[in-house]
Amino acid sequence: MKIAMFNAHINDAVRQSGKSRRDILAMLRAKGVTALEYGIQELEDLEAVKAELAEFDLAICSIYEHCHFEEGGLVNLRIVDVAEELGVDKLLIVPGFLQDGISKELVLENCVQGLRDLINDAQDKEITITIEPFDSEDSVMPDVESLLFFGNQLAELAYTFDTGNFIYSGEDVLLAFDQLSQRIVHVHMKDRTDQAIQGANPTILPNGQKLYATAVGHGIMPMATIIKKLKEMNYQGYLTVEHFDAGDYLQTMLDSVDWLNQELK
Repeated sequence: MKIAMFNAHINDAVRQSGKSRRDILAMLRAKGVTALEYGIQELEDLEAVKAELAEFDLAICSIYEHCHFEEGGLVNLRIVDVAEELGVDKLLIVPGFLQDGISKELVLENCVQGLRDLINDAQDKEITITIEPFDSEDSVMPDVESLLFFGNQLAELAYTFDTGNFIYSGEDVLLAFDQLSQRIVHVHMKDRTDQAIQGANPTILPNGQKLYATAVGHGIMPMATIIKKLKEMNYQGYLTVEHFDAGDYLQTMLDSVDWLNQELK
């Protein structure tokens, strides 16, 4: 297994720490991070991205986009074209959200069609479309049942397994892993804690509980057991460290990578 980092976390660490992006990338690369994960909005100047990746010998493990397929209409295929140009073989799509004025049935129908259009375009380029459980009250896929619904509609669809999002729907992450494991092709390593962290913005669960982003292996999620399960299934892909809304982005990144390096020995 290989360790990756969200590109957005590096930008936040630059803002918080005052260190340069080059310095932070060098620190992460020295600790064994070999790829970054980008949002499509972060990929405007592709030549600059290519140059930076080459300088630090980094790959892009996945590109993500929040789409609004629920509104119908044409699907923007730019993310597929960008992935092809950058040599990225996995895309994470958040397809849409429940909206007032649009029935849930129509939202789901439109999201399935939007994903189908992306899959049809991506298949010819040997790019896999993935979805993940998305932790918000208006998400069309907050839980295992909804992931399986989309998977049943679209045979070519795969899953990005996010370790920290099933708790939003009150689900057991280990049971979710077992139910989804046959189609897991990418992993987000997100840990959470119920202890307040200075400077961090909490995620508030539907039951009112507040959870804070923390370093991988330092919270309440069973991260070591998840690593064990991934080893048992011979997963060889990337583990992307994720901690949006963290208090100290740089230290959280470094602590996460140190913990993963120990677990992956």
